[in-house]
Amino acid sequence: MGKPADPTILLVESILDTGKLDQVFGYLRMTSDKQFIITDYTGKICASSQGSGDDPPDDRYIDLPPEDLKENIYFDEMASTLYFRVGNQPKDGYVVVPGVSPEEVDVLTEHLSVTKLAIKTFVNHVS
Repeated sequence: MGKPADPTILLVESILDTGKLDQVFGYLRMTSDKQFIITDYTGKICASSQGSGDDPPDDRYIDLPPEDLKENIYFDEMASTLYFRVGNQPKDGYVVVPGVSPEEVDVLTEHLSVTKLAIKTFVNHVS
């Protein structure tokens, strides 16, 4: 019996095969009922888990944390919003998760880490 497939690899393959975030959003929905918003590095919304992954909103932007952040994870406690950058380069995208309590940050970050490479692939090469 073989070793179970790495979910990160399965999610990246799903992006490369379909060009869609369906599997990524499916994974995230299994882990949380939060909304997950995928943006490029400018804050332009590429997709949202509460919308159709096939129809990204045109010309809709959200504010992102300051560009000079050293960390890939930023939690805005006042806005109850988690910002998770999907790479280390300035032009990598973000996953924005509104409605997050401080107690949920670590668990959400763990699950977002599994999807990071797939989302980076989508933002930088597919969308």
